[in-house]
Amino acid sequence: MELMAYQKLRGGLQANVPAATGEVLEAARLRLQAALEGCGAFDQIEVGSTDNPDRLLVSMVTYHPDLSEQDVVDTLEQMWRDDLRDVGWGAHAFLVEDRHVELEAATISGGARHFVSMHIVATAGVVGGIPAQRPSPLAHASSRQVKKGVVEGSGP
Repeated sequence: MELMAYQKLRGGLQANVPAATGEVLEAARLRLQAALEGCGAFDQIEVGSTDNPDRLLVSMVTYHPDLSEQDVVDTLEQMWRDDLRDVGWGAHAFLVEDRHVELEAATISGGARHFVSMHIVATAGVVGGIPAQRPSPLAHASSRQVKKGVVEGSGP
């Protein structure tokens, strides 16, 4: 999905479903933090929450400089699918530039019927910026082919 199409869908979601707050938003923040820390591809992980409905959760991370942007897209997409997207409706899109990957995503949180939006910004770390004892989690080379996000599930 193109970024503009995602943003249009997110706007429709915001008009029809209330934003997550309080415990629901904190649970989503903790899940995002755990997913980023647990995947092994990121360092210097910062996760927070905001009042901005376009990005209720925000995260800045660095990734190992040996990883390609496509490796980071694949890692974030798997994390979205397996750990972050709630059952039901969800949509996401990527913005990819040299040494820089952004994921914008939104999902409806379970039975509470609130939406959670997130914006993850990943930049390539510098050699020495990521501990030497931590090898690249995806040591293979891959071509730079950016996947576009998709809409999953049924509408809100």
